Amino acid sequence: MLSQSAPYDFSSKPKPVGVRRKYRPAEDDDIPYTNNIMADKRVVRGNTYAMNKFASQTAPLPNERHAFGRAMDASGPPAARSGPLVPETDEPSVPRGDDSIFAIKAQLGKKSEPLDLTPYLVEQDKGPVPVKTVDTQTAEFADRPPTPPFRPAKTGVDAATQIAPEDGGGPWDFDAECAPLVAVLCAKTLEQAALEVAQEAELEALKQQMGAFLRAEEEERRRAAELERRQREEWAAKERAAGAARARRAQELRTR
Repeated sequence: MLSQSAPYDFSSKPKPVGVRRKYRPAEDDDIPYTNNIMADKRVVRGNTYAMNKFASQTAPLPNERHAFGRAMDASGPPAARSGPLVPETDEPSVPRGDDSIFAIKAQLGKKSEPLDLTPYLVEQDKGPVPVKTVDTQTAEFADRPPTPPFRPAKTGVDAATQIAPEDGGGPWDFDAECAPLVAVLCAKTLEQAALEVAQEAELEALKQQMGAFLRAEEEERRRAAELERRQREEWAAKERAAGAARARRAQELRTR
């Protein structure tokens, strides 16, 4: 019904249009989305080889569930039931007394064929196997030859020269060639001797200094012992004087 103040009117109160939030699933979606694949119900978990087999063996069939429910409703309270409750199914029943898989296959109508077990037969043991002992003799071993001495492999090319006596003893002068070597040996020997002499002098100085230090320490110890003796004598004299004064004071108190 239009009002007189406005050219038109609303049948319901206006409300703002809801804005769909970004990165959010719609509320009317049938399949929920999740970021965790472990919480997705569409993901199969467990052993994919035996899961369907176990489910078909453990889960009851639809007709069994409905028949069992109808039997429960029609039986009434437990006291009114006259016999055990057995679900009504269209499949052939299997005797409960025999749980053998071979009996179940026979009841289900599956025909089993005999197997040839001849290749798997094992001959029975007929007793201990006879044993025969045979002796043999080998020739004696020869003695091992002695090990030859080790000789390293030859390397390089041999070279030789010959000096005649008329050449003056050789193509070089021994004294001139050995002069640098002799000079180095003499210098090293003198240097080592000087170092040893300096070391001995240093050790002697350290020994004298240690002796002086020990003598000073002994003198200090003797002086400290003398001071201690004097202190003990003075303390003993004071104790004797104090004892005499106390005895005199006690004597005076007794004579009054």
